Amino acid sequence: MTPEERQLLERVATLTERNYKMLRRLHSSMVWGRVLQIAYWVIIIGLAFGAYYVIQPYISPLYTLLNKMSQIANLPSLPKL
Repeated sequence: MTPEERQLLERVATLTERNYKMLRRLHSSMVWGRVLQIAYWVIIIGLAFGAYYVIQPYISPLYTLLNKMSQIANLPSLPKL
């Protein structure tokens, strides 16, 4: 192997190592990004269900009142005079 070929081979090996390190960083960045995105949506959905659980005791009487009002509204009409 000539000195030029050896130098070229060492240069290629160095560039390959740098490329490998960059690819590993990109991959780990993608994995962490995906984990954080999943955690974000789990928190959003959890907060929505939690808010419903907290607000539900206040909504239940309103729902009952609306049902009673709809029953009153569906009374048969009075006979015409």
